[in-house]
Formats: sequence, C-alpha cells, structure tokens
Amino acid sequence: MGFIYRSAFIIGITLLVPVIIKYLTAKSKEDDTVVYTVKMRGNMMKVLTIMTMICTPLGVMAAVAFFSYLPLKDWENMCYTAVVIFVSIADFCMWKHYKENKIVVLNDKKIKVIKGRKSDTLSRNRITYRKINSSKIHLYYKDKKMFTVTRQFDNFENLERWLKNSESEESHITQ
Repeated sequence: MGFIYRSAFIIGITLLVPVIIKYLTAKSKEDDTVVYTVKMRGNMMKVLTIMTMICTPLGVMAAVAFFSYLPLKDWENMCYTAVVIFVSIADFCMWKHYKENKIVVLNDKKIKVIKGRKSDTLSRNRITYRKINSSKIHLYYKDKKMFTVTRQFDNFENLERWLKNSESEESHITQ
C-alpha cells in the first residue's frame, strides 16, 4: 500500500513541477516580455479564507441572536453580537476584495487590471502612483484612485520597478 502512495506522490510532483516552472517564468504570446501577476499572496488568502469560513456562520448566528435580544432589550448582549456581526462583515469584505483584486503587467506600454470578471487594459502613460511608504503604493488612472497595493501582494517589487521605469521614461520624453 505504501508503494501506491509513494508512486502517486512522485507522479504528482512530476506533473506539478513543470506547471510551477511555467507559472514562474510565464511569457506573453506577443513577444518575450515577462508577464507578472500581482495578486494577494497565497498564504494570506488561505488565512483569510479560513477566517471567512469561521466568521460567516458566526455572523449569521450573531444576527439571529441580535434580533432575539432586541425584544428583551438586553443591551449588553446586543453590543457583543453587534461586534461579532461587524467583524464577520469586515472579514468577508476583505476576503472578497483581495480575492478579486488582481493586476497583470503585460508589457512596457500597457497594464491589464482584472477585478472579478471585468478586465481593463490601461495605458502606461496615464497611470500615476504615489508611494505612501516602503510597503504601500496607491495606483491612479487619470487622477482617479484605482486601488492600493501593499507588500502582501505577490510581485510587488516587480510592479514597483515597472512603475519607476514608467516614470523615468516619461522624464526622458519630456526632456
């Protein structure tokens, strides 16, 4: 029986390694520019998913309890259940936001932003950014804030380098 498990493990690893290598060294189809996927780190998303799976049922039960305490006017328990409801809603919103927030850097001229099922290809020269600190960047498109990217995102450094290259090219063009 152990032979079957070892064989399945070896076959699984053999099939998984090329997929991982292909993901890490992905190239675009048009030319040899590297495609970077900027998204929330996998381990952080696992923690958020587990928290959401725990907090959502607790929030539903707290909502039911909140309305059962309402006729009794039990203010103390209503406050506790309201906090649980608020935490579960905040956790769900955070999970939903980070699950759908994904940026794909296509090439030197454009960036593709995917949010859920919508995707937009944005011109590089219209994207501006403001670096808040060493681990947070606000991205703007036509002076309208799109979203914030932090170091919790995969390929944060590559996106930061891409934005700096964009800024340096614009300064060369204006000179």
